[in-house]
Amino acid sequence: MNNNRSLLTFTGAACILLGVFLVVALICRMIGSGLDLIQTQGDSPDGIIELLVNGWYQTSLVLLLVSYMILVPVTVGIHAFLKKTANGFALIGLAFGGIAFLLILLSQLIETGLIFWLTPLGIQQSHSIKSDAFEIYRLVKYLRYPAVVPAILFFYFVGSAFRRLENPARLVGILFLSEIPLIFFTAIFDQFEVRLATFSFALLAALAFSFAFIFAGWAIFNTGKDEPAPI
Repeated sequence: MNNNRSLLTFTGAACILLGVFLVVALICRMIGSGLDLIQTQGDSPDGIIELLVNGWYQTSLVLLLVSYMILVPVTVGIHAFLKKTANGFALIGLAFGGIAFLLILLSQLIETGLIFWLTPLGIQQSHSIKSDAFEIYRLVKYLRYPAVVPAILFFYFVGSAFRRLENPARLVGILFLSEIPLIFFTAIFDQFEVRLATFSFALLAALAFSFAFIFAGWAIFNTGKDEPAPI
């Protein structure tokens, strides 16, 4: 019982911290990329260099990587929180979330490698370096597309599990379920290069994702405090 109380309390605090980190990373990314959340600067070799050597953009990437480190133990606590009411949905959703996480993490690590390679060289690069960086960055961008389906399944199953509970956990479920159309339309508009629509849906998806973890942290932390204390 004591272990469950400690796990839920820790998970709640970590979820809130994770949500705050994601919001700050979003702000840094918007400043660094000029309000371009989907990084269309990567559509040209010169644009990718300017983007990846930008300090604000690099800060956002560091915050995202730290957030991913927090996310790993958080999933254990989320399962502990949901297993009494929706154990099957929680397990299936977290499994799909793990697949999406690995694909996104891989793309972020490659992007980090690009930054370590390009930053010491500055903005002025040779044509061959720009071309190589451009091709690698295109790979990074397309690695994220296979993560769309498992991410949507994660949001469906885990969102449905949270939605069975009372507020604020129910609000988490609504936010997670809202991610499904937001991610779908972001990917569609990105493919057709409708920039304003892509930016709008990407921004809403990022905000919903961040605040979902903040509200999840609130719900899980309060549940942990309500657990019986050790005798």
